[in-house]
Amino acid sequence: MHVPKSKKIIIVGIISVIIAQMLIYISYHYARENYLYSIKQIPQNAFYWVHHNTQNIPLIPIQKQQAYSHYYLRYYFSPWTVNRSGLDWQIPYLKNTIQQSIHEYIHNPGYGINHLPNTSRWVEKMADRMDLSHFPNSFTKAITVENTNIRTLPTHQPSFGNFDQAGQGYPFDNLQVSSIAANTPALIIQKTKEGAWSFIIIHNLQGWVPTSALAVIDEPFIQRWKTKHYIALTKNKINIKDHHLVRFTAGVGKIFPLVQNNSKQKTYSVYIAVPDSNQHAKIKIAQLDNHDATVWPLSSTPHHIAKIMNVMMGVKYGWGGVTDDSDCSLTTMNLFSTFGLWLPRNSTLQADTKSVISLQHLSAREKEKLIIAKGIPLLTLLHMPGHIVVYLGSIKGRVYVFQTVWGVETRTLFGKSGRAIIGKTVIAPADLGAHDFNVKHTWLDRMDKMRVLAVN
Repeated sequence: MHVPKSKKIIIVGIISVIIAQMLIYISYHYARENYLYSIKQIPQNAFYWVHHNTQNIPLIPIQKQQAYSHYYLRYYFSPWTVNRSGLDWQIPYLKNTIQQSIHEYIHNPGYGINHLPNTSRWVEKMADRMDLSHFPNSFTKAITVENTNIRTLPTHQPSFGNFDQAGQGYPFDNLQVSSIAANTPALIIQKTKEGAWSFIIIHNLQGWVPTSALAVIDEPFIQRWKTKHYIALTKNKINIKDHHLVRFTAGVGKIFPLVQNNSKQKTYSVYIAVPDSNQHAKIKIAQLDNHDATVWPLSSTPHHIAKIMNVMMGVKYGWGGVTDDSDCSLTTMNLFSTFGLWLPRNSTLQADTKSVISLQHLSAREKEKLIIAKGIPLLTLLHMPGHIVVYLGSIKGRVYVFQTVWGVETRTLFGKSGRAIIGKTVIAPADLGAHDFNVKHTWLDRMDKMRVLAVN
């Protein structure tokens, strides 16, 4: 059958228009690797979610918040209050945990920063240095005197997964447990043979740190340090000084013992711990500007919570707090620490409570309805495997969250997994990426639990 040339031109034109429209659609609905453009129109200001009429009404009654802050301090100082017999039941568990880590990394030592495989021998040498046949070989109360990192094994060297797989290479060092702030109470229960590394317990973590990051304390130190009144930082990367000497930096949620409230000078005098020549802790006094700190716990008003969120906004994503940045659960932990609410360090445990509300087996829309009905904006954690966020509120039934996040999981037409990177602390809709055809799952799709804080 002969098709006139004019009709061929029309058919080709129609096909060209369809292809062009498809390409335009794809360009608008394809999550690119740099995904920050996706939140460009969303106000990155937590005050947007605060209502003027209720901004100064505490979300937690003052007496109840004080009770939570006492609970917080009990946990926080627990490394200094536990006795040897009280630790006995944990010793087999802790030793077994270390041995399991050794076994795991001998069989799968991962990759180094140079993208080349680590060796099993590297792990075996560390295992020998750990002196586990004499575990525990110490019971020493201490305090961190610098910002440091808790590690699964006693090494600064990383163990990455396959760099060719999304979520496996940098920055996801599997040996990084968490950063910990200077002047955090600790208990040393094991030292490596040469003494360079110590296995410590803090209020919500345990692992290996460089011994040089610790200073030994005694009972007089503890009695002086526990002043019963504390100051919390409300800004990040604050230089902590004594006599103009910067000892370390600290950020939101870090608490210090209050010595004196200098209202005329608009400063707080606080205790800080520094090491002496024998690596024993000695107390110095630092001055904190009241623009950078507040009496702890800070009243849990929506205005105050939003103010702290805004300080944290834009902080870069750092897996396990590495490079002095933050990850999802470190952000939530530090945020609510300011208000005297103690949280574990990882996202799973933060959502593990009797009062948790299940979001499993619900559609995305059903989840949003339940979150809006049961959640308290600014005071509700939303959990998904490996991630946690704070519920801010909703617009026309669409849930918005505050979070520190690496990115959104994507996949190509050929099924290869990838990431659309955000890489910092942001405000975004929980279903971000729902209209991008290459987004595998939105955060909302993956949400499985909701926890309203300060309940029970």
